[in-house]
Amino acid sequence: MVIHLKIYGCYFAPLCSSHNIYVSQVQIDPAYQPPQLLHSVNKVDVKALISAEFFKTNSCYQILRAVIPELDGYPESGVEIKSSKTPSLKTLIIMSDKHYR
Repeated sequence: MVIHLKIYGCYFAPLCSSHNIYVSQVQIDPAYQPPQLLHSVNKVDVKALISAEFFKTNSCYQILRAVIPELDGYPESGVEIKSSKTPSLKTLIIMSDKHYR
């Protein structure tokens, strides 16, 4: 599932909600390049990933596209992700004013 958010105080909401539904929260370094991100996502079986659109000069979405090439084929939102490279990842949330595919 790809969801687009226009929230700027974004880290408080996932933190609170993760405690209410008993999920683990793992921080992934936003400076990771595709091979490092792929390794981290698969190592801890990430089910959902919340990401900013950019981190400094890096386009986080472009890095995610390299890790999950199937993103281009999905509609803008509401679809569960099915990727051969990241089988555990089902939900992707991009915090942006833009709509991505």
